[in-house]
Amino acid sequence: MYESNPSIALRNLIVEEQVLLLQSILGAVDVGVMLTDLEHQTLAVNERFGEIFGVEIKAAVISEPEKVRDFVRNKIRDYEAWKDNLEAVYSDPKSSQEDLLFLQNPHQVLSRNTKPILDSSRNAFARLWTFTDITLEHHRHEIEELLSQMSMLFDPDPKAVYQEIVQSLSKFYDSTAILSILACDVVHFQAIASPIEEVAAMQSNTLADSYCQFCMDNDKPIIIQNALDHPIYSKILPATVGVTRYAGVPLRTSQGHVIGTLCVLDHHSDRIHRDEDLRLLSLMAMRVSAELEREAHLSSLKQDLVTAESKMIQNEKLAVTGTLAASIAHDIRNIVSAITIDLSGDHDTPANKLKQAQYHIDRFNVLALQLLSYAKPKEVTRQSMDVEDSISKVTELLTRHLQLAKIELTTHFAPNFPLVKADPGRIEHLFMNICLNAIQAMKTGGNLRISGEVESEHVVVTIQDSGPGMSPEQISTAFQPFTSSRRDVFGLGLYSCKQIMKESGGTIGVESSEKGSTFKLQFQKP
Repeated sequence: MYESNPSIALRNLIVEEQVLLLQSILGAVDVGVMLTDLEHQTLAVNERFGEIFGVEIKAAVISEPEKVRDFVRNKIRDYEAWKDNLEAVYSDPKSSQEDLLFLQNPHQVLSRNTKPILDSSRNAFARLWTFTDITLEHHRHEIEELLSQMSMLFDPDPKAVYQEIVQSLSKFYDSTAILSILACDVVHFQAIASPIEEVAAMQSNTLADSYCQFCMDNDKPIIIQNALDHPIYSKILPATVGVTRYAGVPLRTSQGHVIGTLCVLDHHSDRIHRDEDLRLLSLMAMRVSAELEREAHLSSLKQDLVTAESKMIQNEKLAVTGTLAASIAHDIRNIVSAITIDLSGDHDTPANKLKQAQYHIDRFNVLALQLLSYAKPKEVTRQSMDVEDSISKVTELLTRHLQLAKIELTTHFAPNFPLVKADPGRIEHLFMNICLNAIQAMKTGGNLRISGEVESEHVVVTIQDSGPGMSPEQISTAFQPFTSSRRDVFGLGLYSCKQIMKESGGTIGVESSEKGSTFKLQFQKP
């Protein structure tokens, strides 16, 4: 018996028998095998090695190492890193290594293993390389990992979920991934991700110029491995610019209606899409469809909330209007008294009496219009408006109220006070709420000061009263809905003020002490 390695037993054979045995072994295994000396020179390769690397095996064993490397240069995805690794391996004759090697043209994943071959003295004299094609297994494993990651994905915002799914698919396939929604003859990209910046910025495409038409027409998942191989696909716009590979699945509503597609497309026709890829896309499409329905449901709830909120705020305004009407009644009585006196006078001519009566009637109209314009609902529109003029209108309505409450009003605005962008009607409602709150807080009289100034980044209006102030708890809940110390209101006054400032792109805050409360309104500069 011949022994060169204690881990194997080998009968004594003549040279011809040894060669025949080696050839038989190399030909029987379904892995690529390469045997080299310690100087990189190829000693033996099998047919499977030639198939994997696309080389002529006889040429590989008679060529110099550099020439053999040139044979596989176009197959190795990262050639420079591969070459550096070879140098590191051969620098240590007894080193072993097991890793993955990625090929291209076509795409393959190999399990690469190398070990030294030792003589009877345990000295290395050659090196054995084996290459096992694990492309399918590796891809399936990656798909399972991605599915596991996506199963853990959640966000309160459905849009964030389906955008992350599209981003993950794009990264996974190194491709453009698109969530498309069909509208007439256009597919709108609800979400898109791509390694190509210009493509990632696209928003839509016509259905006739999209592979998605075939997916939606057939109502089933499809794979187009190479569009140039099929006359029906080769004329589609993406194919004409080199985007030749496509995989897509239909998106359906809970009622089963097709509304769009989830797809990946690229130029990697050398990488085979298989059933596993359609399974991945189908599972992701189911998740995306669920998120789209969740998004639509939340949008509907939000709209219902906005409508309900609008109605509640309008009710609050009507309650405030009732409060105003009580104080304005005094002005009405004064006007009626004045009309009575003017008409009963004996010294004025009928023409003068009519003129005086018309003046008082005009005053009635002004009061009525002020109340109606404040109370009636309006469509929110942001426009340039004069804050000073708005304050003036509000304080004019409140004049009698201030007199009855024995409150002194002072206003001061900086010279050339700028216009702001807001809804005039909504801003008047805001000022009215804050001023009425201040009046109600100063039950035994006091001072109401309204001022306006310009800061570096904002236009600021300050409304300050001399009331008893607010407790820390009242301050913390001041702008929350349905919170009020009074039982005769809805508790939406300051909440609506906050919403109005938000609509105007501004903010509102309050500071308070035993000397009174100060509301600070910050508007954006025009």
